[in-house]
Parts: sequence; structure tokens; C-alpha cells
Amino acid sequence: MDNSSPDVTIVVIGYKHAAFIEQCLESIAAQTVQARCIVIDDASGDDTEQVAEAWFAEHPEAQAERIYHQENRGLVGTLNEALRKIETPYFAYIAADDWMEPRRVELQLEAALEAGPECALIYSDVFRADGAGRRFEESYAQIHREQWLAAEDPDAYSRLLVGNWIPAPSVMLRTDAVRAVGGYDEDIFFEDHDMYLRLAQRFGVTWLAQPLATHRELDDSYGHRMFFTAEGQRDFQKAQVSLLIKHAGAEQARSAGIQEKLRVRISQLYWEGESPAWIHSNARLLIRALPKPDLKLRLISMASGLGISGRSIRTLTAPGRTRREV
Repeated sequence: MDNSSPDVTIVVIGYKHAAFIEQCLESIAAQTVQARCIVIDDASGDDTEQVAEAWFAEHPEAQAERIYHQENRGLVGTLNEALRKIETPYFAYIAADDWMEPRRVELQLEAALEAGPECALIYSDVFRADGAGRRFEESYAQIHREQWLAAEDPDAYSRLLVGNWIPAPSVMLRTDAVRAVGGYDEDIFFEDHDMYLRLAQRFGVTWLAQPLATHRELDDSYGHRMFFTAEGQRDFQKAQVSLLIKHAGAEQARSAGIQEKLRVRISQLYWEGESPAWIHSNARLLIRALPKPDLKLRLISMASGLGISGRSIRTLTAPGRTRREV
């Protein structure tokens, strides 16, 4: 870690990562190309701050700006806080429970220079590990083979509209490009996917096949809950809708069928009982983005705007359906 004049800043954000932050800091100190470092703990409430300070006391040669929140600000707000402090051409964000390969910064800087000045996003494959740090046999790209094929497509923006295959722990970004697109959107849950979309729409993207970081997969993480519980799956669907509506007006979104998928998702969530306020807000945004919104979407928008939920309509119409079926 070096606060002189390197080309990259590594932003470490911790939340209840006392058991893991030492390994993360060690991996940054071991980089073959030195980088500036900003460490932010987002009011963990555990010993993350104490563990980090003890590590820096034992490694006086390692310099980093350290920020310890007294109140939790959330990941996206913390990322924007870090973005305001970065003075280097590139930066990489890593969660304090993940860690990096020694040549990560070196190889990604080389890839960025080779790709040219228009390149704003550099990523790679990542290793996967359990809570104890034991690596799994297959990397991220190996278990997501079909999604990873998107990396070969030069039209990264269109492919990102369909889905996000880019592992966040591997990403390095060009600082001025991130600022040019407005920083991270604090109203979007999938802030990483949204950022990749906005960058890919205006700038270049490049990648490296070798894993340059390790992502720790924790059973109690929010990501685990989102993908492995019914409630989490519902939150995932809502977050995807909110994200893609931002990009629904793009020509690529129409070509990829994203507009139709959004209409179907909003309709499904409405009939499954999602709050009328959420449905109305997102249906209106989608209607504005569509050249010719269909009648069903307009009716759902009108009904939800009046506070009528899809579940209440189902309840009212269920007896009638039963009589007709009989």
C-alpha cells in the first residue's frame, strides 16, 4: 500500500468482517504494483475496526486512509463517499471478506493500457471460497459457463441488459468515467450491474480469463438469502425490475426483448400481491419508456394507482371463477 502517486486506489469496505479483513489487507500489501488504499468500515458493530487498526500497527509501512462510520450508510452510499476521495486514474472496490491475487493490479493495469483510453471497465474471473477460506474446485466462470460466454461479445451493453456475468470482486474502473456517468445510483440495489451498464453504454470493456481475486461465499450473506429463499427471490425480481427500467428506453433493450420481460415481471408481481405503491411507481416508469405500452400494463398502473392490489382482485373474483368452472 502506497499513498505516493500510484495509478490505482483500492477501496476496502467492511461490514461485520472482523474475521476476514486481515487476509484482505495482506493481499493488498502483497500486490506487485503498489496502490493507494482507502479502508471504510460501515458501522459493523463488531471488532472490524480494532482488527484493522491492529494490522496497520503491525505493518507501519502500509499506508491507507481509514474511515470508521458511527452509523451505517449502506454499501452504495459508502462507495460514493470513497469515489469523492479517489485521486488516481483507476480504482477497484473489494469487500473486506474477499481477497486478491498478488498480480491483480499489475495485470489489470496492463489490460487497461492495451485496451486503449476508451476502456473504463476491466474485470476477470474469480476463485470461490467458503467461509473458512477454502477454495472450491471450480471458479466463477466455470460454474457460470453459459453466462460467461457473454464476455466474448464486443457489445457488452446489450449482453448486460440480458444479465450480469461480471464478478464484482474482480472489477477495476476508470475513475473519470465513473464520475462522468454520475457515480453510483443509491436508489438501485444492484449498483454494480447498473454501473456496468452505464459504463458499457459509453465506454469500452475488457477482461482477463485468469482469476485475479477470491470471493468468499458466506451462508449468512444477503446474496445467499436472495438466491436461496423465497423472500429473497422476490426481492431479486423487484431489484431487477427497478434496474432494467432505467435502461428500458434504449434501442438495445427493445431488440433484446427487455421491455416485454419487464411488462411480464411487473404483471406477475402485481398479481402475486406486491404493494400497489411499488407497482404503480414502476409501471408508470415503464409506460414512459415504451413507445406503445399495452392496455394491460395501463390497467395495472391505474388500479395500483388507486391502491387496489392484485391479490384483492383475485379474492373478489375467485367465487365467480369457481361458479363458472362448476
